[in-house]
Amino acid sequence: MSFSWNAVEKVRRLNPKIPTTFLMHEKTPFAQARFSSASAIGPGISIIRNKPELAGKIKKRGKSLNIWTVDNGEDIELCQRLGVDILITNTPAHARTFL
Repeated sequence: MSFSWNAVEKVRRLNPKIPTTFLMHEKTPFAQARFSSASAIGPGISIIRNKPELAGKIKKRGKSLNIWTVDNGEDIELCQRLGVDILITNTPAHARTFL
């Protein structure tokens, strides 16, 4: 799991069986995620909140969708509607009340 496209690609070259996640922040160009060999793409919740269509683009590419850091109920419900595979949170007990 890394924000570094190069680090993810290096790990995949060393051992393609290791599951990897390419993390996205607000300024990450989608092209990096699009061409990443990572098995999962991890945009921050603020990206998905502002561009929910990105979830479909990631899933359409056959990638797992791992969203970070999802701490409020509305965002948890959004992730559920969008079919998020992994939800990363600071409040797991709170998140479970919505799932």
